[in-house]
Amino acid sequence: MRPAQAIEVFYQWTRELTTEAVADVCRHLDDRERARCSRFVDRDARRDYAAAHALVRHALAATGDRAAGEWRFVTNEHGKPSVVAGQAGSPPLTFNLSHTDGLVACAVSRGVALGVDVERHSRIEHVPVIAEHYFTDPEIAALRECPAGQYAARFTELWTLKEAYVKALGVGLSRVVDAAAFELTGDTALVWRHADGATTWQFWLADLGRDGRLAVAASGQPPAGGWPLRFHMVGDGPGVQRTRTSR
Repeated sequence: MRPAQAIEVFYQWTRELTTEAVADVCRHLDDRERARCSRFVDRDARRDYAAAHALVRHALAATGDRAAGEWRFVTNEHGKPSVVAGQAGSPPLTFNLSHTDGLVACAVSRGVALGVDVERHSRIEHVPVIAEHYFTDPEIAALRECPAGQYAARFTELWTLKEAYVKALGVGLSRVVDAAAFELTGDTALVWRHADGATTWQFWLADLGRDGRLAVAASGQPPAGGWPLRFHMVGDGPGVQRTRTSR
C-alpha cells in the first residue's frame, strides 16, 4: 500500500487582479470554461470564476504530470468536477475548488475525497435564518453565546466546514444537515461529531486574515496523525493567520 499523500491547498486574493491579468488567466482555461466565463455579466464574478479555475489547473500541474491547459474534467450528477479517468492516475488525483468575492481556493491530493470552501464573513447575510435551517441545535446554541462582534466570523467558520464536508461527499447540503456537527473552542480546537460515528474524516479550518476563512474536509484511510496539509498562496495578500485541525 502506498503512503498517504499530503493535501495541498492553494489560494489567491483576487481583488487586485487587473482586466489584463484576468485575460491572461483565461489562456489556461478550456473552451467550455471560457464560454461560461464570458457569460458572467458582473466583472468581479467573471474574475473570480476565471481565477478559481485557473488556480485548479495550476495546482494540478504542480501536483501531477501535465501542463495547466491540458487537464480535462467531468462532473457528477450534483455538479462536482473531477479529473477524467485517463489523467487521474493511481491513486487517483482528486481536487475541489471554491470561490467567493475576492478570494479563490482549491485543494489537491491523491486517493482522498476532498472538499474545500472559502467565505468572507463581511459578506454574510441573513445569518440567523441560515443557521436555523442548516445548523444543528448545539451549533445554534454556541452561536447564540458568541459576543456580537464575533458572531459573523464564527458563523462563517461553521458554514465553511459544513460546505467543505458536503462538497467532499458530492451531495447537497440539505441531505446532511443533521449528520454532523462542529464545535470550536479556544484558538485551535476543532471537534467533529458524526451521527454514525464515522472516523475516516479529517477537517481543517484556517483564518486567512482580513475577513477570509477556508475549510478543508478529507475522507479516506488517514495515516497515523492525519494527513499532512500544506498551504500555498498565489500572488499578494495576507497569509494564514491560524489553523484548527480535527483529530
